[in-house]
Amino acid sequence: MRKIYNTSKGFTLIECLLYMGIFSILLVVTVQMFGSIFDLQTESEATSSVSQDGRYILNRMAYDLMQAQSVASPNSSTLTFLINGASDSYFISGGNLNFTNGAIGATDRLNSSDTTVSNLNFTEVENASGTSTVQIIFTLSSVAVKKSGNEIKTFETAIGTR
Repeated sequence: MRKIYNTSKGFTLIECLLYMGIFSILLVVTVQMFGSIFDLQTESEATSSVSQDGRYILNRMAYDLMQAQSVASPNSSTLTFLINGASDSYFISGGNLNFTNGAIGATDRLNSSDTTVSNLNFTEVENASGTSTVQIIFTLSSVAVKKSGNEIKTFETAIGTR
């Protein structure tokens, strides 16, 4: 009796379809996972940039106002004060919070390029001790857009001179 061996090598059509189906499922799952990771990263960056810029701006204003000898009556969107005889000021321009250093004549942007500032408001608050106290309110919005919209946070504080 003679044995017949099948010498053809390769894949059957059913095997190819099975492999392509499994590969397609893995590819779809991987793409969705990367999409979710990208969305999470965008949300995290938006939240982080708003939080970091808000803390920096509040700390910078607190430092400057505690160094100030006097505060000019603030109008709603500009705060001017004197440090060592130089007139410094905070103001908003083009969605950015700017600080003008009167001693060197330079203007710097205080928020990062990842955020915009709006609704800036300075109000002088009555103080029993006789020192100037300024209430500061501003809103920071992220430039990066999350699925749920921009990250928006309003910051409010009162800072007094020494």
